[in-house]
Amino acid sequence: MSLLKKMFGILSKPEVVKEEISPVFLEQNKEVKVEKKLSKQNFEVTITDGELSPEEILMLGAKEGSSANDDYYPGFWNYQYNINPKEVFVSLVRRGYFEETKSLENTLNSRSVDELKEILRKNELKLSGKKSVLIDRILNEMPKKDLANIELKSVYKLSLKGQELKNKNEHIIYFHRNAEYNISIYQAHDFKMKHTHYSSSDIASHLLKQQSQEFLSKGDWGLYRNARLNLARVALTEDKFETALKFLYEVCYIDLSGLGNNFSLKFIDIYEKYFFPYENSNHTIAPGVIKLLIKTKVKLKLNDNQLLESLLSFLDEYHLPFHLFTKEEVLNIVLAEINNNKSEVSNIYKHAEHRYFSNRKKY
Repeated sequence: MSLLKKMFGILSKPEVVKEEISPVFLEQNKEVKVEKKLSKQNFEVTITDGELSPEEILMLGAKEGSSANDDYYPGFWNYQYNINPKEVFVSLVRRGYFEETKSLENTLNSRSVDELKEILRKNELKLSGKKSVLIDRILNEMPKKDLANIELKSVYKLSLKGQELKNKNEHIIYFHRNAEYNISIYQAHDFKMKHTHYSSSDIASHLLKQQSQEFLSKGDWGLYRNARLNLARVALTEDKFETALKFLYEVCYIDLSGLGNNFSLKFIDIYEKYFFPYENSNHTIAPGVIKLLIKTKVKLKLNDNQLLESLLSFLDEYHLPFHLFTKEEVLNIVLAEINNNKSEVSNIYKHAEHRYFSNRKKY
């Protein structure tokens, strides 16, 4: 008898879930990749006198601390932002947003982690830690005579006005680095100009919720699911673990639903080919979602029983027009997945398949 069968008789009455959740369909259990150009022409971005364009702000972050001899620019500058990056950078230097300097700290910052570790290795110092730790160790633990032997590189650092503008517009760099949110730097900047008190994560949450409703109204159910997953990611970055957990529950339930884009029972015979077995199903919980669920479970210090009770409470408030699995099966699948018990998941799918097609024969 599964843990869930034992629990169902003793779980307390579920609490009302405060997060408003809309019932949705699912295109597929995997994330939908959208190849589209984030063109600035889609948004009216206001640039006032003395301000920089979003692309120029992004360049402030990209070239800060770079070597004066580094002339490499990734392709995204051309295909995503439609600019000549070298021309933009030279223009920023000419206008005084960057300063070319030589210093030991800037030189070390321009080095890769592997290069820093090689310096530490030669001086028989510890190699552990992130880049900033390695640099501090070099500066504070190496003999001054050895530090003097490090060849200084000419690097670009931000001037005072460059640093001020970068700090003022961190949201642009944030959304470039979080491209999976499907929110362009132009859209984010346009929103920020109208809501100056919003943090980057506040902007992300607002626009992702807006995306959710737009995708739902258009029947883009896979994209809706992805927007909810991204809301969970944003909540995790803000240590809002309870909020993240609810979004992750929703994503798990959608992943297991069997629903698809423009779902219609008229075509159920076609969909059924992809329901079972577990090893070939299009409707399993994505591995990345399981990892986030485990992370959130740990942060909230939940044991298995507490997680399942919380999930059951959520499921009692959340409804979909069609679902492959019973609530008990959903809870058992989630439990088996977070414990990496693939054989148990496979067995649950086999039992669900038998139940599903037995019920189909009755009608």
